[in-house]
Amino acid sequence: GKTTAMHALKTAWTKAHGFTLSANYHMGTKVVNYPYDNDGLGSVFSPSPDEDLLRVMSLTYASNNLPMWNSLEFPNGVVNGAAWYAVNGGMQDWNYRHAGCMEVTIEIADFMWPDPPASEIPTYWSQNQESMLSYLEWSLRGVRGVLRDARSGNPVAGAIRVEGNPHLAFSHPVAGDYHRIL
Repeated sequence: GKTTAMHALKTAWTKAHGFTLSANYHMGTKVVNYPYDNDGLGSVFSPSPDEDLLRVMSLTYASNNLPMWNSLEFPNGVVNGAAWYAVNGGMQDWNYRHAGCMEVTIEIADFMWPDPPASEIPTYWSQNQESMLSYLEWSLRGVRGVLRDARSGNPVAGAIRVEGNPHLAFSHPVAGDYHRIL
């Protein structure tokens, strides 16, 4: 139905744009959670092949947000998603597994409803501005290049893998450029 068609459109759009780094923002607590949200094991610690990298990226965000960093619930304001609670079909797992994009979920407030008054937006901005900028700097780290056809020299769609890590990074389907955060 309509939901399946929308999912297919989002999937195609994401793959066509070749994202390297992303985040999705929520409210409910103050924490950065990283993949996996579900590796088929239920609500238990479920590390991805990039566990150490994703944890450090998450700590980069949380360390610049004092209320998050000082969380009493989540040490240093970070958690493996499934260790907190399992989510089926989550965006960060899909982006990581199928689009080669490093993504985390960032929860910025200790409540979900009602929405905070507009007067609180400057507070959220000041708590998260440096965190956002520091997290975005990860997009500049790693290896990058262009995959080209050996005969024609034209860019090609493909995948690269870092030795010792099964997680793939994909080149842009038209331009052939890739970026693998390390």
